[in-house]
Amino acid sequence: MMSRKVFASYLMPLILGMILIDVFRFGFLNQLFFMLAFFWPFTMLYPGLHEKVQRIKYRFSTLRLFFLYNSIFMRFAKVDSSKGKIIFLRGCAPISLLLISYLTAQSGNIIFIFAGFCLFEICHYFVQKIFKGSFLIPTQIFETETTQLELGEILNPKEWLKKEPEIKSDQEEN
Repeated sequence: MMSRKVFASYLMPLILGMILIDVFRFGFLNQLFFMLAFFWPFTMLYPGLHEKVQRIKYRFSTLRLFFLYNSIFMRFAKVDSSKGKIIFLRGCAPISLLLISYLTAQSGNIIFIFAGFCLFEICHYFVQKIFKGSFLIPTQIFETETTQLELGEILNPKEWLKKEPEIKSDQEEN
């Protein structure tokens, strides 16, 4: 689990970037591009979220589709891949999706997409160095889990009827 110090270390640069974009009046769409490009890799690396989204309960979730879209690019990463290649592949999904939205909206500035992603990578690098991180480690990108549903299984109506085994929480047991 991520501590408050670590979470604040990621959140403060994002807030400062958003304030700068607002002060210089670059526009709401540019703020949105910046924020989404920053939060995409943060969300993909957040511990435990990948496993939670793979549950059948989240089969129609937008977040699950984002994880599926991200896994298309991360399949090219190997365990012995260089850090540069992993960073490049980690950036392909949000940048490509935001570029598509930029081309359909025909407004905004694509520089903010790259600025948001670069700010995340800079924060991620320094947080890993300062806190000797055991969080936001992309271990799931190298392992293919058997519980992960592919797009064909998501769209198959027969799979919808399968029930997920109930997991009792600690509160229910007490």
